[in-house]
Amino acid sequence: SSGISYRLAELKAGVVNAGYGPKANAGISSSQSSPLGESGHSSSHSLSLSASWELDLWGARSAQRQQAQASVLRAGQEVRAAQVSLLAETSLRIAQANQQLAAQTIELRAQSHDLVRWEYQAGLKTELEQNQALTLLRQAEAVAPQHEQSRLLALQQLAALLGGESTEALKP
Repeated sequence: SSGISYRLAELKAGVVNAGYGPKANAGISSSQSSPLGESGHSSSHSLSLSASWELDLWGARSAQRQQAQASVLRAGQEVRAAQVSLLAETSLRIAQANQQLAAQTIELRAQSHDLVRWEYQAGLKTELEQNQALTLLRQAEAVAPQHEQSRLLALQQLAALLGGESTEALKP
């Protein structure tokens, strides 16, 4: 809706600006006539030109023009604010999804490590495979704080955009 407001403000500014400045008109007309049964005819031609300029002695036209330009700027700022807000909220949602994915990955890596450890104890897996499973678990655990930090940063940015309003509803 902010995009529509912006376009509407632009159109209104165009209307205001269209009435600002000189106006010129031109016209041409021609006519011929001949009376019935007579051999003569008459013709008439005319050309008209006019130009006018409305003086803005009290500044009303300038004020309208400035108001229209201010409306366009304000609507443009609203569009920009909506875009930034959408980007911040999207960033937060992505950070939250990444954090959830990291938690799920840790859970799966822990289960995988437990399974490989049991298989190693039963003689079905090698020590190398057990160490690989443990390494994958530790790597997943090492990445999780980065995702939490990204989520908190996105949450802070969104809170700043909202003017310090509560973002409790956005927390997972």
